[in-house]
Amino acid sequence: MKKSYLLLFMSLWTFVAVAQIDSENPAVIDLAEDTTQVNTIQDIIEIQELVSKSNSKDAHFENVWSRKTFFNLGYNMSSRMTAKQGIPLGYDNRTADEFKADGGAMLQLGHNYTLHRGAIANMLQFNIDFTYIDLNFNYFDAEPYAGGFDPKTNENLPWAAKKYNIAYGMTLGPSVTVAPLVMLDNRQLHFFKLNLYYHVGYHAGLLVMDQKRDADMKNTSFDNVAWSLGLSQSFGLSLSWKTIGLGWESRFAYDPKFKSFDGNGPKSGYKFKNPSSRIFISIRY
Repeated sequence: MKKSYLLLFMSLWTFVAVAQIDSENPAVIDLAEDTTQVNTIQDIIEIQELVSKSNSKDAHFENVWSRKTFFNLGYNMSSRMTAKQGIPLGYDNRTADEFKADGGAMLQLGHNYTLHRGAIANMLQFNIDFTYIDLNFNYFDAEPYAGGFDPKTNENLPWAAKKYNIAYGMTLGPSVTVAPLVMLDNRQLHFFKLNLYYHVGYHAGLLVMDQKRDADMKNTSFDNVAWSLGLSQSFGLSLSWKTIGLGWESRFAYDPKFKSFDGNGPKSGYKFKNPSSRIFISIRY
């Protein structure tokens, strides 16, 4: 009987001694490595809370950086086509070499492919952008005599064409995205992101002209429909919050080369410079 009491006393003493190790030896918690030391029930509760907060934080920033597909719809604020050589008007050896867009629109659909796993410090991300639909429409008129009337001679010019240019292409290039407000203790502000990009692309287009005829009812020297191929370079930036954003783009090098379908134009075609700038609304998902 004495042995039984002795064993019971030693067991109770051991349990009390272990339970006393709390404030002097707090839990050493390491969520990255499996080296966590647990001493009391309170330690287990603290670990559960930390794990819950960590999972919530990871899920939050995964949501912040999850929208990689973009759809842009914009308005061309300025666009100008300048021929490298004058296009003959077929009248008094005159030529036209510059056309200014009276309006235009753009539509883009593409995807950001990240170059690393996860955003750096939840704040910075490097990407390669591929825009598989880059569709542009512009309406041009001749300068300086948009209506086909020469105020110097009071004569109607034979080439008073309204020009409609539509071009389709694809672009590829690097971009960087920054979430500048992730250091603030407001999760909604973490969704504000700034994106800067540089893209190079190749485009095919059509130039359709609604021409007037001269007094002899003869066609002008440039055909009603011409096709083009050209290289483009663009720089742009956008500011977004969750799915909605606003951006600006400058297409500073687009060199379409137009050729007529029926061969009335020169064999080499007409070469143009076509810089433009536009603003756009961006939807990211």
